[in-house]
Amino acid sequence: MTNKHSWEALAQKIKQVPDYRHKSAAMLAEALGECSERQMLRWIRTLTDKGLIEPRSLITYDGLLTVRRIQRYLAQHQGTVYLGLLAKEVYGAGNNYSWLRWLIQKAVAEGFELDASRISSETIPTQLRAKRREVEGKPRFISWEEVDPEHLQRFVALHQFIGGRHAA
Repeated sequence: MTNKHSWEALAQKIKQVPDYRHKSAAMLAEALGECSERQMLRWIRTLTDKGLIEPRSLITYDGLLTVRRIQRYLAQHQGTVYLGLLAKEVYGAGNNYSWLRWLIQKAVAEGFELDASRISSETIPTQLRAKRREVEGKPRFISWEEVDPEHLQRFVALHQFIGGRHAA
């Protein structure tokens, strides 16, 4: 493609693909159905260098879908939203806090409508955390005579299973 008009036509085709800045070259090649992933990578690089399309976003397509889930969650829940509860709602498991913080920061920087001031960096609110039982003095132990014989038998069997005949 050396013709100026063909570069502009290709740029227009790419811009018609929804969320093209967040999609990979393979996704764009599949959406356009015109070339391979490798060729699409070259075209994207050339079009970006020529200023015909915007540079690719740091937020991937999966990240974009996550940002949209966060926006829906914030729209449904008023007030302060805690990062841990947000992660559980968005992912189903709340363990990827650093990536979620990074994604929120990048989404705000790219101009997404995301009220980051409502998102608390505290993972779980203190009032929802499990309260530990206050322990008075030393830990409580019971004597072997107080142990139920069935539980003692299971305990010995477990230790023999784990550690062999010398365990218990």
